[in-house]
Amino acid sequence: MKLALAGFGRVGRQVAALLAEKAPQWEELYRVRLEVVALVDLEQVWLAPSGLPYEVLAQLARRERPLEHTGGSWLDSGAQVLIDATPTDLATGEPGLSLLRSALFRRLHVVVLSKGALVRAYRELQQLAAAAGVQLKFSGAVAAALPTVDTAHYALAGATVTGFDGILNGTTNYILSAMTEQGTGYDQALQEAQRRGMAEADPSLDVDGYDTAAKTCILANAVLGADLTLEEVAVTGIRGLPAGAIEAARARGQVLKLLGWARGGPEGVRAAVEVKAVPARSLLAGVGGSNKAIVYHTDTMGELALVGGASDPRGAAAAALKDVLNLRFHRLT
Repeated sequence: MKLALAGFGRVGRQVAALLAEKAPQWEELYRVRLEVVALVDLEQVWLAPSGLPYEVLAQLARRERPLEHTGGSWLDSGAQVLIDATPTDLATGEPGLSLLRSALFRRLHVVVLSKGALVRAYRELQQLAAAAGVQLKFSGAVAAALPTVDTAHYALAGATVTGFDGILNGTTNYILSAMTEQGTGYDQALQEAQRRGMAEADPSLDVDGYDTAAKTCILANAVLGADLTLEEVAVTGIRGLPAGAIEAARARGQVLKLLGWARGGPEGVRAAVEVKAVPARSLLAGVGGSNKAIVYHTDTMGELALVGGASDPRGAAAAALKDVLNLRFHRLT
């Protein structure tokens, strides 16, 4: 299976590292060989028609050698699958949106890690993929290692998902967990999350709730059949949480969690992100650290909960490569 990898930041490097580490094992186990025939980062394009050796991928991931620039277009690389690990821009969906459109017009399967394009044009991209007879997969964009999409589409096949409640951002869950369990102040907990590499230097997308909102929007559209825009998701983050809110919830036998939720109904799908007080003995209350969780509500299978998938670039990369491996069940052109 010939791959083009676009974006070589923290997650893109982990895709390369995992391929170097595990692709030989996967070839033996799944009878599929994964070859990176194009690497694209900013203005650099490295075309490798025979596939980059795994040792070269490992060296690139460890920053032991620079990307080479061969010129040319990745669209002419012979790739069958595009992995989009470009930076997320929730306002425009770029640069991923243009890359995905080009790939789908060329009838390439696409595996998406960046949320921007999915937030801005999920329905369009899904329609393009269907018209081309290829797959649009995005496990890594929606809670990464927590298999939110696969569970809804496969494990709950035949059931109608009527809604969900999710802890979808590991950074904010880490901060709230530290504040609840250790009595740590917000600023200190945020600084520790940054030190551990969970939070960016500018943590606004996480702490203001917009990363959770993007994932909630994508899930609502993909699982509940909605056609929501990000602007239709009401958003409240954890920045500026009132002093004493943690202790007040504890006194009521509750725990505060940042939840992304959606509900279907006769008037359509509603979705929001907000800090909610959940019972201290509930499943969601027990999700600590940078772990994530989702609870699906269905008509015939009751409630189904998943917990885990701690925030980590390696986990996001693994989710994307899981999507790639599962393409072996689909026709490759």
